Amino acid sequence: MQWELRAREAEFFQQRNQLTLKQVEGEAVSGARRITVQGERGEVDLEKRSGSLSGNVVGKTNDGYILHTAQLNFDARNKTANTDQAVLLEGPSLTVEAVGMDLDLQNQTFALRERVRASLWREARR
Repeated sequence: MQWELRAREAEFFQQRNQLTLKQVEGEAVSGARRITVQGERGEVDLEKRSGSLSGNVVGKTNDGYILHTAQLNFDARNKTANTDQAVLLEGPSLTVEAVGMDLDLQNQTFALRERVRASLWREARR
C-alpha cells in the first residue's frame, strides 16, 4: 500500500520530526483499491509514519463508499486507521452510523465499536 498526503499549508518541526498541515488531501492505493481522504487539519509524525486528520474528515473509495467523521488517526506502517468519533458510512446499498471505528486497510476490513445503526437496500442507490 502506498500513501501520499498533500496540503495547502505545511509546517515542519525538526526537533519533533513532525508536520502540521492545513487543508489536507491524501490518497492510499493498494492494487485496484484507491482511497482518498481530506480534512481541515493534519499532524504527521514522520519517524513513526503515523498521524491524524481532523475537521470534517471525508474519505472516499473508488467503489462508491464515503466515510464522514470529525477525526481519523492513521498508522502507515501497520496500514490501519481508527477514530473514537461519530462515523457515517454511506455506500451504494447501505448507510451506517456508529461511534468509533477501526480500519485494517491491508485486509480491507473495518469494525464499528458502538451505537451502530444501519440501513440496507436490496438494490444500489444512484
